[in-house]
Amino acid sequence: MKIFVTGGTGFVGTHAVHALEARGHAVKLLSCQLSELDTIEDDLGEWRPDAVLHLAWEGLPDYSEKLSRKNYEESAAFFRLLARLGIQKTVATGTCWQYAAREGGQKENAPRKDADSFTTAKNGLLSLGTELFREHAGSFVWAIPFFLYGPGQRASSLVPSLIAEAAQGKTPHPKNPDATNDMVYIGDAAEALALLIERNVESGIYNVGSGALTGTLDVARAVAKLLRVPPPPQATIRVPHGFFADIAKTRAATGWVPRVSIEDGVAKTVAWFRDHSL
Repeated sequence: MKIFVTGGTGFVGTHAVHALEARGHAVKLLSCQLSELDTIEDDLGEWRPDAVLHLAWEGLPDYSEKLSRKNYEESAAFFRLLARLGIQKTVATGTCWQYAAREGGQKENAPRKDADSFTTAKNGLLSLGTELFREHAGSFVWAIPFFLYGPGQRASSLVPSLIAEAAQGKTPHPKNPDATNDMVYIGDAAEALALLIERNVESGIYNVGSGALTGTLDVARAVAKLLRVPPPPQATIRVPHGFFADIAKTRAATGWVPRVSIEDGVAKTVAWFRDHSL
């Protein structure tokens, strides 16, 4: 397949492009700003992709109203262009924070909530894309990733910050030691995106997560073990609480299941940081 990718040089995009190319697809990256619609239209008209993977989102981790609105407006205009050009399939990404609940497994039909400017923008794009591509007979897939981690993630994120602390010979301490998250390795998530593009799946929402909860303290202890520094105290025995992805729909539609354990994913991330920054 010929696939046009926006945001292809970001954390998710880099891994998604690698997964797509490894599976034999031809990939063309957005070569201008998302607001330059005339240039994008020329590129799409010349290249005629079979599908578009839209990952571009400027300014993260800035979730402000101003930047969220800018990203919404540019992505909305981009979606309208794709619909007008008759692009047959568009895959875009949302955020797990779109879900209203903060406990238990979340199915794709679970209630959503505008919790802040960022989730408002994402929910708006989901609604717009769903209606636009239905009217123009195109396929529209909205992938909702949960807590991604892995090589190339920004330094302020959980796993890189723990690695940086341990690399200084210190015991790594997560800022929220009692937190539990649905953590999914970026390579697994990239594979899910590739499958959602390849397979003839129905339009709609698809979760991309591990389907389980992992404690931040457990991640810190894994990092400490790999970098041979004193670990933080063992977590107090308690029932994990938090929200996580129900991935039954994604598995049924694509055959995808996450394969990289948290221990192996942290090890891969530590190895990458050793090569690039430690």
